[in-house]
Amino acid sequence: MYEVSRLQAVESQNLHGFPSDKIGPNALTTAGLATNALGFALLSALGTGESAAAVGLHLALFGLGGGLFQSSNNSSVMGAVPKSQLGTAGGLNALVRNIGMTLGVAISVSIYSTVLSHTGGGADLDPAAALTALRAVYWTAAGVACARCSRRRAGCFRGASVARSSGNGQARRETPGLPVPILFG
Repeated sequence: MYEVSRLQAVESQNLHGFPSDKIGPNALTTAGLATNALGFALLSALGTGESAAAVGLHLALFGLGGGLFQSSNNSSVMGAVPKSQLGTAGGLNALVRNIGMTLGVAISVSIYSTVLSHTGGGADLDPAAALTALRAVYWTAAGVACARCSRRRAGCFRGASVARSSGNGQARRETPGLPVPILFG
């Protein structure tokens, strides 16, 4: 089932890379975060008797949000650095993405384990306790996505986007300053 989410993310990255270059990455990044938050909220509403199709639909929505966010965020990072530093920026982008995924898994497992130990999880796992712990993880993730979305909407990162020639006659969108605020902001 997880593969449904990943496939949707890949497909939406392909579809949303072009609009990100045309309208700028901020709106699509915010829309991706909001879609992820909605996906997490809907996943937390699922019960133990849900069909595979219902779970797959919720995961596809989550994958759509991930694809929206990732493609526009990558565009933002790569458009913020000079052409001579694109390799360094790409490496930094990949590093931060991998650290984020690793920390996300570690924090999610910690939340799941903590809630599960307080709701009756043990040698004989109670499905209701497991679902409660899973919902805590999803709601926490939805809250983080909402917090990031609201910070983006409030203008936490207000880099002015300017067009710069990339030397081959095509204009590149660039945001003045280092790409680090884009990665974390």
